[in-house]
Amino acid sequence: MKFLFTFFTFGIFLWISANTENGSTGSTAAAMAGTSITNIDVFASSTNPAATAFLTQHALGFYFQNKYLIPELNGTHACFVFQNNKIGSFSSSLSHSGYKVFNETISSLAYARKFGSSVSTGLKLSYHQLKIQENGSKALFALQLSLLYKIRDQLVLGLVVNNPIKQKLNAPAKESLPTTIAIGIGYHPSEKLRLAMQLQKDLKYPIQASLGVEYQIHKILSTRLGAGINPLLLSGGIAFQLQAFDIAISSSWDQYLGFSPQLSLQYAFGK
Repeated sequence: MKFLFTFFTFGIFLWISANTENGSTGSTAAAMAGTSITNIDVFASSTNPAATAFLTQHALGFYFQNKYLIPELNGTHACFVFQNNKIGSFSSSLSHSGYKVFNETISSLAYARKFGSSVSTGLKLSYHQLKIQENGSKALFALQLSLLYKIRDQLVLGLVVNNPIKQKLNAPAKESLPTTIAIGIGYHPSEKLRLAMQLQKDLKYPIQASLGVEYQIHKILSTRLGAGINPLLLSGGIAFQLQAFDIAISSSWDQYLGFSPQLSLQYAFGK
């Protein structure tokens, strides 16, 4: 029974991880259908650490998500970026989702560095701990490799490889975290408008494609929309920029699993 319970529960977790919001963290990405890997903000510490090398201040971020309106799947995330123009950026993050019977905690450390004025690379090491009431705890490490290339001021290219070396859990559930490759393009045709497109491929699933748009209505107010396929995903949200604070509210809809509201807060030190 323990084997079946572990296999079934962990299988659901992997399916959700591989098929929702393209692994996005932060309401900015969630509102734009998971187009996260060209975003230059504190949550890049999780989605594309290479982008943190282009931050100009230290930053702190908090994120909350009510996945599919199911309290047992609520997720919280906290991250911090320490930026140094000479040696690069260092970042850490901690996330937790689930409830007493089944939950996952991910802690990570990342480093990113610019090469010249237009290219940066990043490396992240994460520790995943899965707790299942009927079968104890399982844990593994995972790597993430990332790249950000500013082709020009208005055009940015991002590349992220998650879990290139597949690490499996111990018996009885010999499953592994998804191995994914994502490429994204961010385009700023004007100061008020930003477009983003992202393709992501899980080795076990079809290619996911997503498109997002952000428009600055006012200097303190922006609106965001997004759509994706495999699965069908629709999303939207608004953001308020109040000096050093950025507050974003969003919601996404998955064709199989339903609605997920999100809330995030960013703070830039010295801004």
